[in-house]
Order: sequence, then structure tokens, then C-alpha cells
Amino acid sequence: MDNDYQVRRLVWDAEVPIMFILDKEHFPSTSNDSYLISLPRVSYFPFFYKNICNFFSNFGEQINEFSIYLEYHSQPLRWYYPIGVIHDILSNKKSVEPLQIVVKKGISPEDVIRYSPLELEAIFMQSIKEADHLKHKGKVSSRLTKDESRKLVLGLSEHKFDQFWEINSKLLVDSNSMPICYMPIRFYKTGCRFLQFLIKPEEKLCDLIDIIYKNEEKPLKIEFYCHGVVIPPETIAKYLVNNLTYPDSFAHVVIYANNEK
Repeated sequence: MDNDYQVRRLVWDAEVPIMFILDKEHFPSTSNDSYLISLPRVSYFPFFYKNICNFFSNFGEQINEFSIYLEYHSQPLRWYYPIGVIHDILSNKKSVEPLQIVVKKGISPEDVIRYSPLELEAIFMQSIKEADHLKHKGKVSSRLTKDESRKLVLGLSEHKFDQFWEINSKLLVDSNSMPICYMPIRFYKTGCRFLQFLIKPEEKLCDLIDIIYKNEEKPLKIEFYCHGVVIPPETIAKYLVNNLTYPDSFAHVVIYANNEK
């Protein structure tokens, strides 16, 4: 079965534990306080900036949601990546401990786009259009009305499954008159942002290893992770995209590799 409602629902409801702590340099008086919360994998950190600021305001810190950015081990986080993708990239696959994210105050570093609600919406919709360009040469996303595009964003920001999928299901059309050309999948390896190339619907993940490790030695062991679970290498690209995509219309696959025998 290409489309599995239960899988989609599980993906939508999945959460990851995050512990937010204040940067000691900017917030010395409350640097020992922390905010532990479970956040939806499919969502984005900026949707929770206000909650984070309100929590720490209870301890006397007046923090503006538009004047903060996040770091992990001194590495600024790309807020325009879905939370689940960031979690899978940064965390040890066997770890159940919350990610400890540092809340910094001030202008974000130059290599990270400065956050604003309009910027997040623009990046999100651009991703959807890019994915549809791969699937349908942009013919479906170009038909979305402004109201439908807004419903997508609101469905995501307010975490409303039915509202989001009412519109998102239109982007998965696959018929004789509108066949899918290529599958929007991004792969993440250690030391690089992501890899993206043309993938046909019936290709399997294991068929793509030679492309992923082109011009470099292949590891002895490779595991594909998406939404925090191992994806069998025999998984067909079309099934992966139809059921395990993030709301931005891409399937984000993190690769764990090692050379241990």
C-alpha cells in the first residue's frame, strides 16, 4: 500500500524531548534553570520561541522571541530545519536523553538566516514548491490558492492534522494525467548539510548508496533513519515520500554509518 493513514498519523504525533537552557554569558542570574518539553518532530523551533521566552520570564528574565537563537555544543541551529531532522542529526541514535539546546540572545550568526515569521513561512512554502517541481514539474503547487497555502502553514503551526492534510493530500496526486516524476528526498551525512539528487519512484534506498558515497569509500555498515526509526534499505522511494515526508514535502533521511565489522 502506497498511502498508510496510520503511519502518517504516527509521524504527525511523534515527539522528541528537548531541554532548553539559558546561555550563561547573557543570562548569568538564571543560567541554572532549564525548560524540559516534548516537541512535535514535524514542527519547527520558532513556533515555540514564545513559550520558551514566557517560561524563563517567570524567573525574572525578559526575553523577546525575535531576539534569540539556539545553539547545540556551540553550533548555531538552522531553525528552518524541522525539529525531528535536527534531533536525528545531532543525537546519538541510541540515546534517549533530551537534547540540551542553549538559548542565546542577540543577532544570529551570519551563516544562519535571521528568524521572522514571514521568513519561516516563505522558506516552508518554497520547500513545498521545490518538492512539487520534482514530483509534478510544479503543476500542482502552482494551483494552490493563497487561502490553501495559509491553511497549510496554520495547520502546521497549530499542529492540526486534519487541517494540514486536507490541503497536503493534493500535493501527493499520482495519476495517468499527473504522474510523479521524481521523489523529493534529502540525505544527511556527517559533515555536510544534505545531499539531493533525482530519484525515481520505484528506486529503493539501497539502490542509492553508490550515489550517496560517490567518489568516497563506502562504510561497512549503513543505516537509514527517518523520524527516529530505522528505514529498511529495501524501502521504495515512493512509499517513503508518501508516508514519511515532513510537512515541507521532503523525506529527510539521516545516515548513520560506521566501519566496524
